[in-house]
Amino acid sequence: MVGNFYYAWSAARLARKENRADVTALSYGISTPVMFVFLFGVLLPAKQLTGDAEMAWKVAVAACFISGAIEAVISVIGRWVQYHLPALPCWAPLPVLH
Repeated sequence: MVGNFYYAWSAARLARKENRADVTALSYGISTPVMFVFLFGVLLPAKQLTGDAEMAWKVAVAACFISGAIEAVISVIGRWVQYHLPALPCWAPLPVLH
């Protein structure tokens, strides 16, 4: 919920700054592609390896926490990445998702 309010606030601030009425906020919530990655790439293999649904759930929660920690760390260097890495390699994996 906090993320939604932050994005709405950021969009309103940008709209005022640029005197525009066509600024929208990015919705913040469950990412379907990421959900499938965690479901079939983490949860299912953990269940198959351990045979224990609760342990698989704990592994998935740990993976979510680690993923969030990585995102938080990377967010600190986001501007550097934006200005120093070529854009094409960042966009190259997207066609695979379609």
